Amino acid sequence: MPDGSGTAMQVASLFSGCGGLDLVLQRAGHRIIMQCESDKYCREVLKQHFPGTHVHQDVASIENLPKETELLAAGFPCVDVSLAGNRSGIYGAQTGLWLHIVRLLQKAQRKSRPVPWVLLENVPGILCGENKESIGIEHVCTAFERMGYNWAYRTIDASSFGMPMTRKRVFILASLHGDPRDALFAAGNQECMGGCHILASDTPPSMCSECWKKMPRDFTGDDGIINLSQAQAPTRGLAPTFTGSNVTELVAVLPSQGRIGKLGVANAEKLMGFEPGYTDFSRSPGTHVTATALDRIRGNMLGNAVSVDVAEWIGRQIPQFTHKYVLGEFDCRMVTCCTWPEAAWNVGRLGRHKVATSQYPMKLPMQRLHRVLGEVTEDRQGKLIECLRTYINKLRHKGFMTEDLEACINLCMQGRSGSSLGKMVEANLHDISFISVGRLVWAKYSTYPFWPGEVIDVSKYDVAELARLIPAYLIETLLSDSLESHCDDLLIFFFGAQTYAWIKMSDVKDFRNATAERQLMGNPLEHKNFFEAVREAESAAQLRAYQDSGDLAALDAIEDKRFVRNRYSLVSRAAGVAAATHKGPPC
Repeated sequence: MPDGSGTAMQVASLFSGCGGLDLVLQRAGHRIIMQCESDKYCREVLKQHFPGTHVHQDVASIENLPKETELLAAGFPCVDVSLAGNRSGIYGAQTGLWLHIVRLLQKAQRKSRPVPWVLLENVPGILCGENKESIGIEHVCTAFERMGYNWAYRTIDASSFGMPMTRKRVFILASLHGDPRDALFAAGNQECMGGCHILASDTPPSMCSECWKKMPRDFTGDDGIINLSQAQAPTRGLAPTFTGSNVTELVAVLPSQGRIGKLGVANAEKLMGFEPGYTDFSRSPGTHVTATALDRIRGNMLGNAVSVDVAEWIGRQIPQFTHKYVLGEFDCRMVTCCTWPEAAWNVGRLGRHKVATSQYPMKLPMQRLHRVLGEVTEDRQGKLIECLRTYINKLRHKGFMTEDLEACINLCMQGRSGSSLGKMVEANLHDISFISVGRLVWAKYSTYPFWPGEVIDVSKYDVAELARLIPAYLIETLLSDSLESHCDDLLIFFFGAQTYAWIKMSDVKDFRNATAERQLMGNPLEHKNFFEAVREAESAAQLRAYQDSGDLAALDAIEDKRFVRNRYSLVSRAAGVAAATHKGPPC
């Protein structure tokens, strides 16, 4: 048997796409015995890479899984649960097809040949919803429990394996008789202790993706990739998450090489872990598509594919069991609200538990973009520069500071006739829609008796509004504890430290009055973030003065415009909250 013996499994694949999950399972030593994919172009790719394997066209037409199936693998459709999709839910027209997975597993059990292992993959949007009933993972895990499966899932970022891109996916592993935690969690809680760049041997020194992402997001000469289809600031050194529609809209900005141009499908394949040309089906008999259509179709395949490195790591863990998971301090009982945790399990009769583990099962040095990418498509007709100007103007309108990015683009454009962004319109704050500034205060913070902060009046907002203003772990606390338990407390956002805490009303003083009366501690604070925090608080006070009076002079007088844009522009605030969604304290 495959569980624990290290032998190859017989794999039935549903929703196979271009075969990314199947490819890595095959590399890990397993055998693909059946595939199912509705897209005709994906089927051509499958025929090229899995010759001789029968490919079904419609999952609904499959009556039974092959009797020798030991692992069912499926990356079922995500469009109805994706945060970028229509959010119609787990039973939507596309995502609802996952019920055929349940149907086929149940039928196999009735025929006394149950499938021992199941591996599913989907987007993080499956972990959240407007209420408990709308959370997709709730229904998937309940179905597994009713069929007698142990299950575990973990959110994994592809950058964990050193690839310079952000791609978070939820991998759900279920077993009738094994412990799926051994495969997903037993390697430990891989949190970087810092200083990894000091140990690296390359020049300039590398660091793990977790440390890289903690660095400032501004472009200061680092490579990056721009998504022209979305007015969102790029992350330095990292490619954005590929979707079904954005791959052909990505632009590589490589100041380290003095290059700029369209990323191209071949480079996108490299970032996903495929060999260049993997998705090229143009030579298949009877296939006739234009070059533009071919790139669009291949880009769509990659946007829906699984990261090769992540899936291969999981595929190699399933039959080996080189580690055994031990229940410990990182496990605690789940309290379900509108968001499930990034990792959880239910094994035996122990019930549902969440795990305070990271998205990084491995800690490999992150590769630099220019070392991964091949040639980028040059701008030969001047169209790219106009697209970049439009993109920069959209960023400015949404409140982003773009000077560093513009400098990088112009650096890459040097020496090209007529190729420069030129002088863009100077940024100002006049056209931005701001969130109202709350009451500004001095409050006790850590070992310091007074620190500048802002009161978040949670009673003014419903859950949907709060989700755009504060991190999800605070909302979860509110829903589980209720406001009554905090009736004598205020929720404070601390400037400089960028953290939140519940503080007793008696430990809070008005910002202006306390400053004027010098009610701070007698000795100067030496904390490195203190003076930055005061500057941010003063800028927030100036924004509030503008909101109260409507006087544009108060808006122009703001000292730290970058902070005000990032903190009080609704778009930037929502993006920052999303990035900090799961950074709350562990259970």
